[in-house]
Amino acid sequence: AINTVADLPEYSAVTGYIYVSEWGIKFKIPSDIADLSYILDQKYRPQICFNGYQTGTKYFPGFADIDQNPGGMGCITRVASYEGESDKDSGYSFGEKVYTYNDFNYFYNAPARVFSSSEAEKGLESTAVQIIKNMLANNISHYE
Repeated sequence: AINTVADLPEYSAVTGYIYVSEWGIKFKIPSDIADLSYILDQKYRPQICFNGYQTGTKYFPGFADIDQNPGGMGCITRVASYEGESDKDSGYSFGEKVYTYNDFNYFYNAPARVFSSSEAEKGLESTAVQIIKNMLANNISHYE
């Protein structure tokens, strides 16, 4: 339970990886993402949501700002394996299963909506979402 700031878990990026010690997993940070940020969201199930933008972008776009678009660019959700791939009560899928480790399944969840309003920025956002999806779906592994 998180009741104070002191209770927040700490995640660190070391040598090109984000290590999630509570889950025993790590993500390789793509070289083509800039200002990658992430937050822990536990409203329904434990999940980590990410924001960032493609390296080489000439400005900091609003879609990548975690304050404006908190976790709006893709999430990884942790669910006990015995729960299956969908919520028993609602029937809704947990997302795209991308990894299993230590009796937990990890599901990728795409953004719920496009944040950007301009067509030019929508293209930048789409590219960044794909980079983050690749990180969460294909560059996840466990560590000891």
